[in-house]
Amino acid sequence: SQAPLVGNKAPDFEAEAVFDQEFIN
Repeated sequence: SQAPLVGNKAPDFEAEAVFDQEFIN
């Protein structure tokens, strides 16, 4: 997702954060 849209980047970042948390746990 190289779209500069914040609305598109925000959920991507949140999903990545949740994924990282699950991976660490």
